[in-house]
Amino acid sequence: MRVVHAINNLAASSGTVITLLRRLVLRCLENSSNFQATHIRGVKNILADALSRFDFTHFFSAAPHAQKQGEPFPVQLWQLGTQGNCSS
Repeated sequence: MRVVHAINNLAASSGTVITLLRRLVLRCLENSSNFQATHIRGVKNILADALSRFDFTHFFSAAPHAQKQGEPFPVQLWQLGTQGNCSS
């Protein structure tokens, strides 16, 4: 819920989250688009809930088609949260 609140209000107490929100807003302005976050309860969002709790047994039983090996995390996404990196 905190992420949904931060996105919808464009406000957060974390400097890293503010940096990410600024980048998101800049992308939306560049593309003439907007966004809104909606919270989906864990009981209705089984896969995301299982992953957020690191419950891989439950995740793979609910999604047997999912790859057992994850994809590498894109380097550019790691860099988004670094201080002062709000430019495109």
